[in-house]
Amino acid sequence: MRIGILKRVASLTDLEKCLITVAKAFGHDAFVFTASNVDFEKRIIAGKTLIQDKIIKQSFPFPHVIQNRLTMAIEDKPIYLKLAEQIPFTTHRIGSKAAVSEKLEKIDCIQQNLIEVIPVQHAPQISVYLHMHQRVILKPTAGLQARGIYTLFLNGHTVQVQHQQQNEFIALDQLDSFYQKNIHGKAYLMSPYIVGLTRQGQTIVWRIHLARGENAEWQLIKYFPYVNLDASHTVTNGMQGALISTRETLFLEQQFPAVKNIVHAEILRIAREFPSRFQTFYPYYLDALGLDVAITEQGRVYIYEVNAGAGVGFMNFPVAMAQVRYMEYLVQQARPPFAHNFLPTVL
Repeated sequence: MRIGILKRVASLTDLEKCLITVAKAFGHDAFVFTASNVDFEKRIIAGKTLIQDKIIKQSFPFPHVIQNRLTMAIEDKPIYLKLAEQIPFTTHRIGSKAAVSEKLEKIDCIQQNLIEVIPVQHAPQISVYLHMHQRVILKPTAGLQARGIYTLFLNGHTVQVQHQQQNEFIALDQLDSFYQKNIHGKAYLMSPYIVGLTRQGQTIVWRIHLARGENAEWQLIKYFPYVNLDASHTVTNGMQGALISTRETLFLEQQFPAVKNIVHAEILRIAREFPSRFQTFYPYYLDALGLDVAITEQGRVYIYEVNAGAGVGFMNFPVAMAQVRYMEYLVQQARPPFAHNFLPTVL
């Protein structure tokens, strides 16, 4: 089996090096390439691979499967489409936050884990929601790495607004001005602000990383916390400097001693039941999902959002193992025409 790793830039990061190494261990070839490297007439691709820890350039026959890295230049779109007519792709998009939220509301096994999500349409709506919940969070539907998120806290007639590292206090009757300046004309969603905290008062977001592996069966690769080192920050994101703990069992024992077994069992249940039900909304195979969740002091697990193409970082090896085994299955089972939603956001 030949695995083509399609990227916008033909560089080999540790992630690609790990995948290539694991593929070779299973007797397969793997290489990185860009759309401009493809020769449809000769059916060869100029790519880069790893041989004895050295990056080597060489030509490869067309791969049997393509792993998509989810970024694309507009001029490359025809090549992506033409490749997809002939070769199955992995790593598909799942839609906007609003579209995903609608799907989550239809999955019975996670109803107790959902946080209400509603579209923001006008300033008075924010005021009403604040009076109902006291704390709310506003997220852009196409948000990335916590950018564009506002957390609002109501204290009498004053609203505390947190945005990234900025903290502002406005009068309640200034919400209309806030809305006009920051939200109006943009697609935003609003939810009650539900947060998990360490015993030291730092915010935590947990990631549950799921991936298909051998025989396309879903696996829990790992779950782990992002811990915000600055207790004054209300939004936690690993890409913006939050600390990652890879010893989730020890972390649970230290931070949630009274409910650690309840939390662990609930995460395993979500990992077991959720992905197959979520898959039913898509005509193409999803192969990796990242669930961002909150764990409360009482042991409740709430799902913030679901991501496709979730980053792997320190999990390169177990993720690569699952990916290669899944791609073996895909090559054997996939038949044209290949249903897909692989086209990335155009940069």
